[in-house]
Amino acid sequence: MNQQAFPGPTPEVERLWAAVFRVSAGVIVHAKKFGFSGMSDMTPNIHDIMMYITFVESAIDALSRDKEAEYEDVRLLLNSKRQMTTLKFVATALEQGDLQAFEKAMHELETQAAF
Repeated sequence: MNQQAFPGPTPEVERLWAAVFRVSAGVIVHAKKFGFSGMSDMTPNIHDIMMYITFVESAIDALSRDKEAEYEDVRLLLNSKRQMTTLKFVATALEQGDLQAFEKAMHELETQAAF
């Protein structure tokens, strides 16, 4: 049986993916430590994090448009975009003071596999 291995991700895609998941991990740690009401005291705050995520998202979007991208790159880029969307749900829930939406988004953030 001839098995062809997929090449690993490119270093730039791997760095972007790792950056998104580092941010997610920081938000999770802070939420567990301080809870919903303590998220406003987070440094950097959720608004700063979202500005950073927007910057990273534009780089991911540019790389995603590459028609020659390997499967592993596309997979990590899509995984990163999903995580960024969940971070946006966390930020929106915090902005609107919606505890239930925050808890749902945090659960999604915690359970998305980082692979």
